[in-house]
Amino acid sequence: TARVLIDTDTSPASWVEQNAALAVSDVGTIATLDFDGFKVGKVTFIDNYLLQDSIINLDDYISRKIARAISLALDIAILSGTGAAGKQPAGILPAIPSGNKVTVAEGDPIADYVKPIGLIDTGLDAVGEIRAVMRRSTYYAYFLEMSINVNAEGQVVGRLPNLSRPDILGIPVTFNNSMPADTVLYGEFDKYTLVERENIAIDNSDQVR
Repeated sequence: TARVLIDTDTSPASWVEQNAALAVSDVGTIATLDFDGFKVGKVTFIDNYLLQDSIINLDDYISRKIARAISLALDIAILSGTGAAGKQPAGILPAIPSGNKVTVAEGDPIADYVKPIGLIDTGLDAVGEIRAVMRRSTYYAYFLEMSINVNAEGQVVGRLPNLSRPDILGIPVTFNNSMPADTVLYGEFDKYTLVERENIAIDNSDQVR
């Protein structure tokens, strides 16, 4: 476990006489955040004959396979992790207040899909880049067609979507297939803190787990 001290005070500063002392409340409010420690890993079993006769770059294949497995585990945990009870990070989705969950009917104007951003960007504090997180299938089903139109002659008009950097009305989109279907998560994810205690290590061993 680890503990981090942060200043959680975002209240306005106080106006006083130029030779007066500042109020104690303007020093800031120090709070502590406790971080628990967990391990995420993957074991891949390789037969000796593959080590001897493989026609592929086995080291690269295994490294990519393990890295993909760890990435998927992180994607799932950051979105919907159960926290200490599940020996994993606390997820974003379970922590969303019920008042910040909005249902939009299919076919509503595209503006209705992005209005919930006002629940995040309230103007009470500085906000970094807001991003939308969703499954690829959700983006293709609802948002892809919104940027493509066809006129009476069958010609494509409007802005073609940039699938390498997808967006919704200029809001960057991050794909994560661990999101529930037909669901969009808006967030300013600099607020989410994940501590990496030790770098990822890949090694071979004849000792199981």
